[in-house]
Formats: sequence, C-alpha cells, structure tokens
Amino acid sequence: MAVTECRLSVELFRPIFQEIKDSETLVSLSLTNKLFQSEAQRILFFFPAYFSTRPRQHLRLLTCLLNNPRLALLVKKYHVPAVIGPKKAAIWTLLGSVLPYMTNLKEFSVSAFRDDINLLPMEKLAFQLEVLTWIQVDSMNCGIFPKWLATQKKLKKLKWISRTPVEVPASACPNLISLEGTFHAINALLPGRDIKRLYWLADPALERSPLVGNTLDRLSGSMESLESLSFDTRVNAIHYHGLASHLPSLVLLELNGCDVESINNTVSSISNLRHIVLSTQKGYGRRDVFTMKKRADVVQGVFSRSPTLVRVDIAVNLEGSHCKVFYERWENGNRREDLVPSTDIFQH
Repeated sequence: MAVTECRLSVELFRPIFQEIKDSETLVSLSLTNKLFQSEAQRILFFFPAYFSTRPRQHLRLLTCLLNNPRLALLVKKYHVPAVIGPKKAAIWTLLGSVLPYMTNLKEFSVSAFRDDINLLPMEKLAFQLEVLTWIQVDSMNCGIFPKWLATQKKLKKLKWISRTPVEVPASACPNLISLEGTFHAINALLPGRDIKRLYWLADPALERSPLVGNTLDRLSGSMESLESLSFDTRVNAIHYHGLASHLPSLVLLELNGCDVESINNTVSSISNLRHIVLSTQKGYGRRDVFTMKKRADVVQGVFSRSPTLVRVDIAVNLEGSHCKVFYERWENGNRREDLVPSTDIFQH
C-alpha cells in the first residue's frame, strides 16, 4: 500500500491513535497520508499545551495556529502557560490574536497579572466553555471578566480566584454545578444557582474583614443543595464548623488542615454525611495530616459520631508522589490495604 493511500476505516485505527502519548510519533504519522494526518492533528491540537509546555515551543504553537486557523478549530482544551521573562509578552500578544479562532474550545485556564487581561479580545470570543479556570491575581480591570462570564451559558465547572468584590448578573452561568473559588467569587456566584460541588478556598487577605460578617446567613439557602464541599480551614475568614447546620444535603466533606475536636463537632452536625476526606492543604508541602496512631483515633471518633458515615480518606505522604496526593481509606471502620489517588475521590 502506498503511503498516500489508506484503506482502513477510521473506526479501526482511531483507538490506536488515542493511545499515543508523545507528539513526535503523532507528527510522524501525520506525514504518512491524509487520513492519518487528520487523526494525528485531531489529537495533537485537542489539548496542544500538553505537548508545548516550554515558552519557545508554545510560541511556535501559537504561530502555527495563527497561520492555520483550521487547526485552531481542533483545539478543545487550552491552558495559558505560566511564563515569566521576555517571552511572556510575546505569548500573550499572540494569544490575543489566536484565541478568537478557537471557536470549539470547551476548557480554558488562565492566570492574569496586571494588564495581561487587556491583551485578550473578550468581546470577540465566540466559544462556549464547559470548564474554566480564571485566576485574577491583582485587582486591575476586574470588571471585564464578570461581564464576559455572563455570556458562558454552557459552563458547568468554574475555578475563580478574585481578590476584590465582584458582581455577576443573576442570569450568568445557569448550568454551573461545580464552583471552586475564594470568598468574593463564592459570594457572587453561589446564590441563585443549583451548585452541587463547592471548593471554598482560603483567602488570607480577608481573615479579619468585616465583609464576611453575615455571609453565612446570606448564603445559607444556596448551600442547602450542596452535595460535596471542600474547605480550606487555614487562614480562612469563614470557620467550617459554622457551615454544618446549613448543609442538609451534603454527602462528601473534604477538610484541608483541621483539628480533631472541630472534625468531630462538624461530623456530628451534618445529618446525611457519608464520606469525609482529610487532605493536605493545596499549595503547601506534602505531609501527613496525622500520625499513624492519630489517624486511627480520628477514624474511630468520626465513625462513632456519624451513623450515616461509611468512608473516611486521610492523606498520606509518599516519596515521589509530588504530582498526586494519595489517601489511606477506611470503610465502615476498617482500613483498606491499598492507597487511593485523589483522582479516584473527586470525580465531579
């Protein structure tokens, strides 16, 4: 068979292509024939940042997409790389030109500093996202994002870090079911939406702020539909044990940094709790939450205080596991032999 021909149906070789994890092999296959080229490009450009993590590689990627808008249509996931130095300005400038061509984009992740946001033509972005991470590190131009967010009608999962108070139209994000954010983002988006999964991130800047005084009363009605809650307990303006009486539907509770007494009080106050996860805090060093003996004591305590509880996961420290957190799992008071990765716990 000549390299310019291919008599196989797409259904036969597509599963094989999807198992290929390196870009060089996919590029080689794309040079074989037109049908292989189409399948290889579909995978290469589905999540192009996966193969282009270095600044120079990423500049070449964006230049390629700008010169070939057809390829930009293949992009479904795009994460703006964390770049410092002279190439950062070039990447953001190119991104502003390329992003409007990614009309089929479904997942977008960006961290904006100072005037970065000005380089994105928000009014020209036609895609409808399902997953979005937006980290606004400083307070400049914060009003641009909430207005654009109101256009994302299909958004289901959002991570939003905002350091300043924000307002979002009531009609924004009608299909949002998972929210991860700091106080201001939660205060703006939780009311009026049927959110099932909430990750409440700590915000040290608000530890003593008067803004949080009546937050629980205002949000209590919106928290009644929560089924899963993760909570950063360290340096947080809200105390998690104060949330317990507002969570009648909660099934899963994750706590990042906690003490035994507060854990017991919280667990006994949540009527339908079935699963509790005790994790290390994101952004801090990997370490045991408790010693081996204390883990056993904690497990015994929470099971004795919650008749509905069936599972407890406690984070443990493993050498070489910096990319994942693994958990020791206890079910109905019995410890499992194998450890469980975080990806198996949070599948929302």
